[in-house]
Amino acid sequence: YQRRVHGGAAATPTIPPPGYVTPIVALRHKFGLFANVRPIQSVPLDDVTSRSNVDMVVVRENTECLYAGKERFEVGTQGKTVVGERIISEKASMRIAKHAFQMARKRRETHSKEPHVTVVHKANILHASDGLFLECARKVAKEFPDISCDDQLIDSFMYKVASYPARYDVVLAPNTWGNIISNACAPMVGGLGMVASVNEGGPTIIAEPVHGTPPHLEGKKIANPIATMRAAAMIASNLLPNLNVQYFLETAVKQVLQEGVTLTPDIGGTSSTDEVGAAVIERFSALLSLALEHEEVFRDG
Repeated sequence: YQRRVHGGAAATPTIPPPGYVTPIVALRHKFGLFANVRPIQSVPLDDVTSRSNVDMVVVRENTECLYAGKERFEVGTQGKTVVGERIISEKASMRIAKHAFQMARKRRETHSKEPHVTVVHKANILHASDGLFLECARKVAKEFPDISCDDQLIDSFMYKVASYPARYDVVLAPNTWGNIISNACAPMVGGLGMVASVNEGGPTIIAEPVHGTPPHLEGKKIANPIATMRAAAMIASNLLPNLNVQYFLETAVKQVLQEGVTLTPDIGGTSSTDEVGAAVIERFSALLSLALEHEEVFRDG
């Protein structure tokens, strides 16, 4: 069993030409990466930049929904009409639901809050598609009696998570809703420059910053590198599960943020991309060296 890893941000045109498939979507399908996992965690910044006690993870189905890209033109009495197909299958829905509940169970080992899964949908309007997704999630929930579960409509959920983000643990959603949720939650924890994600589901994983490539920042040297560094730590944790790489990286990030000296403009500073990256690496290296001296670099077991 050999694990293949890839990392980095992928870009796509705002309005792509007909038949165009975005690189990241193509890679997800090529390697069977059915789960997109996006941690949303508070960071030590001011209350405006980061809400306190937020510690949730968005588990997003990665292969179906509107991202299947099945659209067609029809011409009738109303002129041009575009019809898009929303694909939701039992197989994919059961698979991603199990992934979410397994993650909730695993989080119990390292998180203080009781594990809970919130299923987000719009089954009151999308009776068939989101109805099937919800039905599958409820079936899987019965296999995990130790994990509490509820479901919320996407519009109601967005209001509640904006008001009380600390209440949520694992959030399970179809592809489109999952993307909207994780992007909307990013400002609660410092913005898109702070949030990373991993695409998983088999021997290959792809880690990426949630923001993709920010072309408006090209050449300015002020892009926040922390999301990309966190994505790299996710790769390291998958390759070397017995090492505390992600823990040391997160600790280094928190130290830099708490000092408040070396920050990019998006989180209230004036430092460059290189300066922030160097500050995090310096602290990461110091933490790793200290841990090696005391043989604490390995996780228990």
